[in-house]
Amino acid sequence: MKNADYIFLSQKWRASTLPYIGDSLEKLSQITNAKITIVGNKDIISKKSSDIIFIAYKERESENQIASLFIDKSRVNISYEIEKITQKHKCNFINMSEIICSKYNCLVTFENEIIFHDLYHLTPTGAKHLAFKLNDVILKSLDLL
Repeated sequence: MKNADYIFLSQKWRASTLPYIGDSLEKLSQITNAKITIVGNKDIISKKSSDIIFIAYKERESENQIASLFIDKSRVNISYEIEKITQKHKCNFINMSEIICSKYNCLVTFENEIIFHDLYHLTPTGAKHLAFKLNDVILKSLDLL
C-alpha cells in the first residue's frame, strides 16, 4: 500500500462500522500518499428483485418505479454519513445509492434482465451495467477525466 497510487475501500457498510472509518482513513494517510476512495453500499432496496417484479406486474407499473418505494432510508443515511467522513479526511466517495436510484426509479431491471440476484449480489447483466455507469464516476474521482 505504501507505493499505491489509488486505494479503494468497499464493504457492506453498516452503522456499526461508521466510527472506525475516520480512524482507518487517518492511519492509511500516515502510510501512503495514495488517493483514497470509499465506495458506498449498493444494497439500498429492502425487497428482492423477484418480489418487486411481482408487485410491479400486479400494479401494472415499472419495476424500477416500484423499487423506489422500497428504498431503505437507514441504508441511504449510512452513505451520507460516510460521505461526510470522507470529506473531512479529503478522500473521495462514490455514492452507489445515487447511481442505483434516482428520486423516482431504482435499478432492478435493465433491458428486461434482473440487476440483482438478491438484496446484495449483482447478476452478470447488473455487474456489466453498473461497471458501465461507474466508469466515468471512478475516472472523475481520480481526476483522470
